[in-house]
Amino acid sequence: MRKLTAVLLLAFALVAGGARGQGIALTQASVSCGTSSTTLLTAGAATSIIRVHVPSAATASVWVNWAGAAAVTAAPSEDLVAGSTTVWTANGSYVPNTQINCIASSAQTVVVEYR
Repeated sequence: MRKLTAVLLLAFALVAGGARGQGIALTQASVSCGTSSTTLLTAGAATSIIRVHVPSAATASVWVNWAGAAAVTAAPSEDLVAGSTTVWTANGSYVPNTQINCIASSAQTVVVEYR
């Protein structure tokens, strides 16, 4: 029982530390999403978290296709407005393993973090 308690406490500490940003190394990249579909993240690059952020200084929405298809400025792509962040995590939702693509009406820089 003591061993189980110690393991659970260690697991909680790792998760709690990760929630504060400690102990989690994310790869970060800035990607320019332009007027034609651009690769935001290659297939299989992320296994546990994907965070896509459109800076508040963006002058146009960025459309993201999570299913591997070319991004378009309409459904089924998702419209991310300036200042928005979308997060996918393995604990609680599906983390896309397909290529993720983006497009915008004018070039916009998007920050993507993943692990």
